[in-house]
Amino acid sequence: MKSGKKLLRSLSFLSLLLILSSLFAAAAFADGASVYSSNCASCHRLGTYDTSGSAPDLLAKGSLISSYFTAGVSSHKSITLTAANITDITAFINNPTPVATPLSISTATLSGTTVGTAYNQTLAAAGGTTPYTWTRSAGTLPTGLTLGTSGIISGTPTTAGTYSFTVMVTDSAATKASVTKAFSITVTAASSALSITTSSLPNATTGNTYSQTLGASGGKTPYTWSRSSGTLPTGLTLSTSGVIAGTPSATGTFSFTVRVTDSSSPTVSVTKSLSMTVSAPAALSISTSSLANATVGTAYSQTLAANGGRTPYTWSRSSGTLPTGLTLNSAGVISGTPTATGTFSFTARVRDSASTQASATKALTITVNANVPPLAISTSSLPNGVVGTVYSQNLAVTGGLAPYSWNYNGTLPAGIVVTSSGLVMGTPTAAGNFSFTVLVSDSRSVTTTQALTMTVTSIPMTDADKALFNTNCLTCHTPFGLQNRTASQIQAAISGNVGGMGTTQLRGLTSTDLAGLARALTPNTPPANNCSTCHSSTTPPPASTPGQGIYDVNCAGCHSLGTYDTAGSPDLLGRGTAVAAKFSSTHYGITLTATNQTDVATFINNPSGTPTTTPPPTQTCGSCHAIPPSTGSHSNSNHLRLSCATCHGSGYSSTTVNSITHNNGVKNVVTTIGWNASNRTCANSCHGTESW
Repeated sequence: MKSGKKLLRSLSFLSLLLILSSLFAAAAFADGASVYSSNCASCHRLGTYDTSGSAPDLLAKGSLISSYFTAGVSSHKSITLTAANITDITAFINNPTPVATPLSISTATLSGTTVGTAYNQTLAAAGGTTPYTWTRSAGTLPTGLTLGTSGIISGTPTTAGTYSFTVMVTDSAATKASVTKAFSITVTAASSALSITTSSLPNATTGNTYSQTLGASGGKTPYTWSRSSGTLPTGLTLSTSGVIAGTPSATGTFSFTVRVTDSSSPTVSVTKSLSMTVSAPAALSISTSSLANATVGTAYSQTLAANGGRTPYTWSRSSGTLPTGLTLNSAGVISGTPTATGTFSFTARVRDSASTQASATKALTITVNANVPPLAISTSSLPNGVVGTVYSQNLAVTGGLAPYSWNYNGTLPAGIVVTSSGLVMGTPTAAGNFSFTVLVSDSRSVTTTQALTMTVTSIPMTDADKALFNTNCLTCHTPFGLQNRTASQIQAAISGNVGGMGTTQLRGLTSTDLAGLARALTPNTPPANNCSTCHSSTTPPPASTPGQGIYDVNCAGCHSLGTYDTAGSPDLLGRGTAVAAKFSSTHYGITLTATNQTDVATFINNPSGTPTTTPPPTQTCGSCHAIPPSTGSHSNSNHLRLSCATCHGSGYSSTTVNSITHNNGVKNVVTTIGWNASNRTCANSCHGTESW
């Protein structure tokens, strides 16, 4: 038993010695290779390990090292080696073993690709011990691509974009080595199919330079062009960049087919048939029909034009006189600075470049005007206008050359126009401050501008206007709740019986009366009398918005509005967007203008102030009957400011009982209301169906 244990200990010790000796040998080989490379490789060879030197091969000649080198002493070739160096290199040149290079990824970059195009790229590594195993250690490959363990990235990408990722390679050494490297692949969207976009070519004329570039789209640029069949006009060629150019020398119609090839792999080509007509040039003629006028002391330049014949053209003056200071050059440009006024007549001649030269002439004139002062608008301000009062004001201009023509940009007061002769005229219909710019052009087409402002005020309110308001409106309204109402808005409210305004009294108002009421409702108009004339206090009530008055008159009888009005149902708070739909036509017999709708929508989204109410009549139906208006929707009649006669006929009185009130034993509801005596219901545009 003891001997067995000794044997096991001996074997274990032997294994340890073998492992250590192999490690020391490997270290020696590695160090010997380093000593050889640093001191011997530049001159000697070493079997298949190193075949580059010219001196004798040292393979298996380790025994010679000690004769050339002494440890620690400068020896062969002035090289100094340590004792360890001598031992290492002796062992190495007797049995050279290549030292493994470190593992690395040698692929530098990866090519991009296109959506829908098959992709295949192999990653490469160096050093370490093959075979290698590849994996993706971080990031994302393009959708549709995968990385195999052999290092092949393959597949068909489906989504465009730039994808960044990191790959890892691991070698097969006993002690495995791994390295990583970051890459990116850009996937571009698939291009459209290659096509030639040029559908036709302009015609050419013999002897005249021609150049036309063909167009293509789709595929992958750059494109390469060629002619696949047919014949180009004599004198013209098609370049690989798609330009047909040259000078045609023969007439006729020429048909040919062009081909374009893209740069994809594999390449894609498409063709298209085209044709060109080459004709003889038209007869030479001068197309300039007249010349612009000139001004003394002002630089002048005009280019004459011709067509037909064969270009280039040569110009000259054949007769007559140009204005003093102007010349005509061979390119057809009349230029210079005229020094004298007058009208100058001359004849211009043009010659073409045909072998049999053609020429044409034309008589022309140039008028030189005296130097004129700069064009300027001298009107710097406009007098105020008054709503409803005829307005007329001439704009003034200095300098330039008459006649003048006027125009404007911006917003004029409603009812006002600017005529082409410079008259600001009309009858303004709305008050306010209006800014606009007037423009004037003279006979030379020189233009200048001037910014102007026109203020339009309303006619001040008179005592008669205030009396009209007190008589017809004060019972229900204050001027503060009806500011900015126009005569047409008041008329519309009366015609539509808005809030019960369609009374005989109000329908009897004339257009003059309505205009007076509108003046009484214009803001900032000084009152004819002080506030105490109408109010118990000289302190006016808080100014209300137009929307508040519209709500109080038309909506409060049925609806509530948050804490502003808690009496009705449903609540309209924040529901301004519903107003336009409700009043696209008459809603419960009420018609609102677009302005009324905007005002009340704004108000019910953000109400403020205190509701205005009218005290109830001293005697109502409920004074005698335990029926409406004590119950039902009649309870809203006072808040709605409806008189009893609105529903029950003009003979009804809220303070007296008469036979008309109880006609035929029923409520005598007017026919437009819809009273049903049998089931005692009242269905009209205000209430809907109400029973009791």
